Amino acid sequence: MAPDGQAFGVLGAKGGIGQFLDRLGRPITGPNTPLDFSGGIWADDNLHLCSVQLNQQTFEWTLDTQLPGEAVKQVAVIARDAGVGQSGVTVIACSFKSNVAIALRTTIAWPAELWVIRLTDGSVLAHRTYPFQELATVVASADGQYLAENSATQNQTQIRRMSDWTLVKTHDTGQAVGFSSDDSLVLLGTTPVHLQLMDWKSGQVIWQYADSEVLFSWVAQPDGRGFALAFGTPTQLVPTGCGSAPQTPCRQIVDPLHDVVILHADGSETDIPGRYQPTW
Repeated sequence: MAPDGQAFGVLGAKGGIGQFLDRLGRPITGPNTPLDFSGGIWADDNLHLCSVQLNQQTFEWTLDTQLPGEAVKQVAVIARDAGVGQSGVTVIACSFKSNVAIALRTTIAWPAELWVIRLTDGSVLAHRTYPFQELATVVASADGQYLAENSATQNQTQIRRMSDWTLVKTHDTGQAVGFSSDDSLVLLGTTPVHLQLMDWKSGQVIWQYADSEVLFSWVAQPDGRGFALAFGTPTQLVPTGCGSAPQTPCRQIVDPLHDVVILHADGSETDIPGRYQPTW
């Protein structure tokens, strides 16, 4: 789902070629070819899909954009690998408002390399590498203006301004999950309260969550400061403790339905009646 709910990308069988739908589920007409991508996200204009694709013959990672109903546009070749290894490249921010995209390479799930790319001409504005296992995750704001680097060894996040790579804030109380659309607020995964909404520049905690359910997915309110959050029950193994007894087969219980909460910028929340399987 695009963040504003006006379009959907539906993948084909086993993640193959798919199609775009409008907000009522009607196919969007046009060449409509791709949706055959690795690491695709919606851009901050809620119109374009941005993705990274790997050419299996040349091992080139390319940044592509697509407007539903139109053909894919290749923006840039991000990297050329010698072959298929234990790393991958995804796009973590794509902003038509700021004219930048941010691509991230992970190696065995650890952030390893980052590129900032201008969308209009594909030029690389910045390129950074990270020591192996230094960071757990990297989170970018939707407009590509800020980057949160979550430590692999501490309950800490460092927030950088992307225009000059300046470290502007360090928080030792949690790790960033995502930014609000206006960049003023950040969701932090913390312990023991699990989740906080913080004005990251001032350090003011606006909201906290400490219930038993876990956060499964979220989406920031477009052009606003709120969030939609989906909470659910963690995956359970039955019988309990079967993982420590190899002779006892394990069965996973997964509840696909989640509780949806609209979190407002002032810390108030609206609980949506019923349970849902979010498309975000």
